[in-house]
Formats: sequence, structure tokens, C-alpha cells
Amino acid sequence: MNFEEKWNQVLKGIGGEEEIRAMAKAQGFTSWKTGQIHPIIGFDEFWMEEPEIVGISVLAPASIMCMSLDLEDFDRAEGLTQNYLEGFESISEMLLDQRKALIALDLDILEAEDIGWIEILTQVRTKQRKTNVERFAVRREESQDKDLLTNFVEQIHDMLREMEITITPTSKEYDLGFSEEFQAEWA
Repeated sequence: MNFEEKWNQVLKGIGGEEEIRAMAKAQGFTSWKTGQIHPIIGFDEFWMEEPEIVGISVLAPASIMCMSLDLEDFDRAEGLTQNYLEGFESISEMLLDQRKALIALDLDILEAEDIGWIEILTQVRTKQRKTNVERFAVRREESQDKDLLTNFVEQIHDMLREMEITITPTSKEYDLGFSEEFQAEWA
């Protein structure tokens, strides 16, 4: 695979960086403007002749958003049965989960120029190399994110309310750690 040529072809086919960012924004990805765009390289020897770009990721320090190519985008995928992706929403998700793919960071791309993508993905499969998903929190659907955030805020609010009740002194016997003379000056 001529990586640079294929990567440019995939980017152009999607509409370029601007379109990727617009899609990320439309899906509620908060780092749509600043996230780094990287390819997802995958290889399933069952139907692929060589490693391929199977998707695109937008990476931010605490989150990741993956967009996947469809099986129909691959000529050799025609013979696959419908249950090939069973349990997974996309080819990128499946291959990353099965350690048959990685989010290709700049260092991975440089190393692949020397040792090849087969070796890089062999290292991923044998856990000598990370898929790079591990470094980022995987973004869930927006509705789930909102529910989690709402629940989290409510829990913090409840905890603060409880702390307010238990910390508020109810009598003069409450020891603030300061002498009575000092406290009298500030009362």
C-alpha cells in the first residue's frame, strides 16, 4: 500500500479535513476544531490482501471519535456474510477491538515505512504495540454522554449539599482550630 497516496485518496473521497471536522461537529464531538486527524489502518487476513485504511479518527487529549469506511468500500469484502460485523457497528470498531487495527499516529507511520504495515499490525496483535485507542477515552453516543454528565452533576450537587449540612456549625462547640480570642475578633 502506498500510504500517502491512499490516505490522500481517502481524505479527498470524504471531502477533506473541513468535511471531517464538520461531521465531528455535527455529531457533538467537542474537540471537532482542534482534534488531530489520523487514519485507522487495519488488516484481516480472512479477506484483505494487505493492510488498508479502514477509517479515520479525530483525537483529542481526553476523547476519540472514529469514523469508519463501509464494507462496500472494499472490493474483496463482497463475499463476506452479513454477520461478519455481528456485535459491532463498523469495521473500524471490530478490527480495533480484535487487535487487527490501530490508529496510526505519526510515529507508527514512520516505522511502517521501515518495517511495513504487516509487521506493525503483527505487533498490535501480539500486544507488543498498542492500538492507540488505549490513550484516549472512546466517545460514546451523545445521548449517553449527556445522561452520564447529568448524573455526574447531580451526584456532585447532592454531595455538596450533604457536605454543607455536615460542615455547617450548629453550635458554639464546633472547633475551628483557632483560639476563642482570634475567633472573637472575626465574629
